[in-house]
Amino acid sequence: MNSTFAKWFWRIYLLAAIINTAVWLWCRFPWGLVVIAVAALMRLRTVIQQQRQRQNDGYWLEFLSAGVLRGDDNQFAVVYHEGEKQHFFQGRKSNGSAPDILTVPSQLVWRLQTPQWMAERRELILERIQRELEQRKKGRQMRIVEEDKE
Repeated sequence: MNSTFAKWFWRIYLLAAIINTAVWLWCRFPWGLVVIAVAALMRLRTVIQQQRQRQNDGYWLEFLSAGVLRGDDNQFAVVYHEGEKQHFFQGRKSNGSAPDILTVPSQLVWRLQTPQWMAERRELILERIQRELEQRKKGRQMRIVEEDKE
């Protein structure tokens, strides 16, 4: 299934659910529609800001949990998107309050194993990822560690 279709399907589905809830609330509580409208506008504003930020920066990060990866409970991934291109970086959750670990290949392995479009741009990409990780407001803290897989 096309991921763009799926995204729009769920957006429209959510909008229909919001409208349905608003109508139901309006019948029982006249101010309910105003509350729903304000909440929907706030969410819409956030989505538009994120899309503009992605367009301005030309890249974005997507955080995938273990459930999405279908991996162990202590695994996660960060997907670096740049235009239509993407690359997965895997990570491990730490125990307790220690930051989670996002693993990236060493410089030599990076040049050999990453796609051509990102082979010579290691420092720029890691700087972008680090900046995004520092700006995160949700979730646990992460740190980047070089680790080559055998």
